[in-house]
Order: sequence, then structure tokens, then C-alpha cells
Amino acid sequence: SGFLYRTGGGDEGLRIYSLANPSNPVYVASWSSRYVHDAQVVTYTEGPYAGRQIAFCCGGFNGGFSETGLCILDVTNKSNIQQIACLQHSNPNYSHQGWLTEDRQYFYLNDELDEQNTGIPTTTRIIDVSNLSNPVQVGTFSTGLAAVDHNLYVRDNLIYQANYRSGLRIFDATNPTSPAEVAFFDTWPEDDLAQFNGLWSVYPYFESGTIIGSDLERGLFVWQGSRISISYVGNTPELIDPAGGTEVRADIAGVNGGTIDESTLKLNYATETTSGTVDLTPESGDTYVAAFPALPCAETASWYLTASTTGGQTVTIPAGAPSTTNTTLIASGTSVTFEDNSETNTGWTVSGDATDGQWDRGVPVSCARCDPSLDADASGQSWLTDNSAGSACNSDVDGGSTILTSPLLDASAPSAVLSYNRWYNNGSTCNGADPQNDVFVVDISDDGGSSWTQLELIGPAGPGTSGGWISVSFVVSDIPGISNSDSLRLRFTASDLNDGSVIEAGVDAVLVSAIECDDAPNCSGDTNGDQLVNVAD
Repeated sequence: SGFLYRTGGGDEGLRIYSLANPSNPVYVASWSSRYVHDAQVVTYTEGPYAGRQIAFCCGGFNGGFSETGLCILDVTNKSNIQQIACLQHSNPNYSHQGWLTEDRQYFYLNDELDEQNTGIPTTTRIIDVSNLSNPVQVGTFSTGLAAVDHNLYVRDNLIYQANYRSGLRIFDATNPTSPAEVAFFDTWPEDDLAQFNGLWSVYPYFESGTIIGSDLERGLFVWQGSRISISYVGNTPELIDPAGGTEVRADIAGVNGGTIDESTLKLNYATETTSGTVDLTPESGDTYVAAFPALPCAETASWYLTASTTGGQTVTIPAGAPSTTNTTLIASGTSVTFEDNSETNTGWTVSGDATDGQWDRGVPVSCARCDPSLDADASGQSWLTDNSAGSACNSDVDGGSTILTSPLLDASAPSAVLSYNRWYNNGSTCNGADPQNDVFVVDISDDGGSSWTQLELIGPAGPGTSGGWISVSFVVSDIPGISNSDSLRLRFTASDLNDGSVIEAGVDAVLVSAIECDDAPNCSGDTNGDQLVNVAD
């Protein structure tokens, strides 16, 4: 447009300079109704705003700390800048920066202080801006880590995001309201805490596909852009049919000069008793398909896709495979024997000697004390420790233990599977006085609570101690010392036993289901029963 837009700097708004003489930019105007921390300015070429210069500004009042969010401005007439709309996003702490999708239908916004202030995992907002006068937040996406999300940019349906201590994160935005992480490079491998170290910004716009990033401590990083784009078509299967035939589809294409080697396209799988690969074959366009073979029922398949270029670059989905894989139950179906979304009390009891912070069921208050802002399954409520905004939001476990015990659960089916979501933060990201010196204990009983076996021990440090809803599941018969029973109970114990650290815990979406295994269909040509059709028949 021939103009330079300047943001940041004290409690300033959006400042505009003419670039008619690029060697001597001249200040021409400003919008100072609010502080603007960062902005993207584009000229619309179609629709009701065709020919208009529109600024998407991240900021708020009081240096960006009050009523923080997204403001959309028409800056075409520099002497008469018009505010089209402002939106305060969910759980607002400090609206930092954002970028449009290439079709200008959505804006991805990062809040720089929500992870550190509230203990939620990395959370980026998705805002529908198809109607500029009525922007609407339609979702969020996350890495599930504790790190702070920072500068992000969009190119070729990929989101490139610098996330401080979790480094460069790349998301496929083919589904713009549900971006999926497809690659990462961690420039701060020591941890993923919500602190201001590590990768600060990223630039993905070189024609070569090269990506550069600026790290606060370690300097300039230069990456070779991926030569392969790979993403699932539709949802991944919820169950794998033991008789075989469950299909997985993916769009796979060469990008940035890469050429796909079709002989390398594989579905890789492993269960408790078998493993193998299946070729992905062309279906239409860039879409490839593979079907799982017959697999043992009631086992779990860990699986992922691989693809390589003719130049030898290999990518996987999910990224990081085989260390990170999809896990899917092999079953003809499941039947639910117990399901609790925390919307009513189905018989849970609370006990313990904690002086404060007892378990409570309700809609998360979100007191910026490393507690969750939402429940796990989007039903509304969950079980939380000290879910209260009282005492200036000084809400966490103190002075002992609080114990949440389930009602009786029917896990008598031989193939019963137990699952639940848990949240735990022991001060690792909320500046507690004695961080990471307590544990969260999950016990299980198969005799109604007469005796207990430890199922999980979370903490005092390591995975699961920095917040975030984590889903876990167990085949009951595989739990050492536990038998299938209709008198199963769970017990969740959160404690603050040392020097008064911030302890927040949550439980939600408890489910017991039984696996159904239908017999594989008989092959009509297999007359001798050896499961093969050949000359022997």
C-alpha cells in the first residue's frame, strides 16, 4: 500500500508512515484509541471491503493489559481511521500477535500471558473474521505443552509459530478451525515451561522454503523447509476392525521443490503381539489410502504414516514417529458400563485432612492459579480442587491432602477398559513457594475400596505436572494386582505436604467400556479352514 505501520513502544497505538520516499519515511497519522502491540494490515481485493486497507490489531487499554483482544480497523483514509469492531477473546491476559489465513476468513491470535498467569497449556485462539463487523472466536488449538505461544505466520496452509521454550511448531491448517501439529524443532530442549526463553519469532516466506527463527539465547536458526506436505483426510479411526479393512486416508504432496517417492508411502502399525507395514496407494489427486489387515481383537494398535522424497527427506504423521504415534483400540465395537461427565454427582465422595482446597464439582472458575479454564470434555463441569474465586482467587490445596473417591464401577467384562482425564499442576508454572515437591496419586480397588493398588503417580517433576488435561486409559485386566470386577473404585489424592506450594488438580470424563469382538467373517473359498484361498482348496 506504500505505507509503514508501526506498533508497540510504550502505551502507543498504531502509527502510520508514508513510504513515498523509502529512505525517509514520513509520519502521516495514528490510531491511539488503544495500545497496539502488533498488527497485520492487508488490502482486500473482493467482497464488501474490496479496495479497502484493513488493519487487524492486537492490544488493549493500559498498555494492552485491559480489555485485551483484537480490533479491526479500516485504515484506507489515514485522516479518518474507522474502527470496524473489537473482540475480547476467551481467558484474556495479553493479546500479543496474530495472522490471517490466506483466504482471510480466520485470524489466529496468541495471548502472551495466559499460559504463565493461568497455567493452561499453549493455547492459540481461532477467530472467524469472515464478517469484519462481527468477529467471533470459534475455537482454540494447542500443543498440549506448558510453553508460551508467540509470533506466528501462515503460508501455504501451514501455521509457523515460535513458542518460546517449545521452539518452532508447525500446524496444518487445512481444517482452519482445527489445526493439527505436523512438525516441530525444539530450540530449548531442557524443558517446555511457560517462561520467556527460547524461540521468539519465525520467518517462513523465502521462495526456497527456507525458514529462519530468532532464539533469545541461542541466536539465529536456519531450517530447510519440508519438501513434503502430509495431512489426514477426515478423522482418524476411533476403532480398528479386527477383521481388517479399516481405512486411513492422507493427502501427500511434494512442496518446495520436493518430489514424492510413492514406494516409501507406508502405514506402519504395531500391537502387543504383531507389527507390520501396509502400502499407501493412490486414490485420487494427492489422496492415498491404506487399510489395516486383520489384527488381534482387544489389543491396541500404535500406528503412523511415513513418506519420503526422491531426495531422501522423510516425514511422519504424527510428527516425531515412531516415538509419537496414534493409538487405536482394535475392536468390533464397545459398550459403555459407566460414563460420568461430571454434570451430576453420580456418587463420588470427598475426604482428607487438607485445610483448604477440597475437591469440588462445577464449571471451572479459572482463577489464574494454574487451574483449568475449561473442563476436559466440553460438557461444562468437572471435579476440581478449590474451584472458587473467593479470597482473591487464592484457590488451591493447602495443609494436607484432599481425596476424591469414585462410586462403584462395573468393570466385570473380561475386556473392560477404564479411561479418565486428569489435570495436575504442582507449582511448576505458577511461581509457587515450593514448586514440584508434591505428587498426585491415583489408586484403584477391585473390592469396593477394602484394599487399594497404586495406578498412577504423577510428579514431583516431569510429564503431567505443568497442567493441561491429559487423557489416560487402561485395560483393567492388564493392571497388575487388579481383576475384572463390578466393584471397581478409583481414588484421586492431591496433597500439599511441604512448604505451601500451589497445587491444582482436576478429574473429568470417567468412562468404563467393554470391548466387543465379533468373529471374523468366514472366507467362502476357504474350504480347508486354513484361512487362505489357494490351490489347496
